[in-house]
Amino acid sequence: MYISKIKYLLVCLLFLQIAVVSASGTDEKDEIKKNAEQFFQYLELADYNAVSDFLYPKFFDFVPKEQFVDFMKSQMSDSVKTIVLKNPHIILISDVFKTDMGKYALIDYSYQMIMTLNFKNKDDKSFNSAVSAYKGNYGDSNVLVYPKEKKCTVNFNMTKQMFAIKEDKFDKWKFIENTGTALTAKLIPKPVREHFGIIDRK
Repeated sequence: MYISKIKYLLVCLLFLQIAVVSASGTDEKDEIKKNAEQFFQYLELADYNAVSDFLYPKFFDFVPKEQFVDFMKSQMSDSVKTIVLKNPHIILISDVFKTDMGKYALIDYSYQMIMTLNFKNKDDKSFNSAVSAYKGNYGDSNVLVYPKEKKCTVNFNMTKQMFAIKEDKFDKWKFIENTGTALTAKLIPKPVREHFGIIDRK
């Protein structure tokens, strides 16, 4: 009888431990989701100073913050094009991988990109050539053409992946896109990349 009670107590403690770990994981995912949604909100608003506050700080060892902000502003709007990001959606947040360096998770997400292009200073041949190129890249159905105004709008959905990173010194989760390139390898430790099955591009 005494042994049975001990076994029962051990089973209860095991379930309690599993429940605590599970709840902790859920809380972390909720926090990641909350921070990611804030990050996406600033992207939609094109507030790149606020966006930079959510980026993994180590990224700025390679690209100065001021340069990043200026680059994003120039890429998203100039004399020819305007790009708007809309409807970001988190598809999946992985389990959190804990290391001595910090906590990591992988986020699959999607968003809608609307790119408006103005070719009013181009001749008809150049305009038609540009439109054909965009249709070839994004598909006929995703490109709306306004011949009289010499404008076209490219509207398509993109699916991407980014790392969520939390170190003790951070007040919130930070993010960096998983490009699978040398930059990702420099920013994300090899054990983390291997854990998530990230294959480095040659």
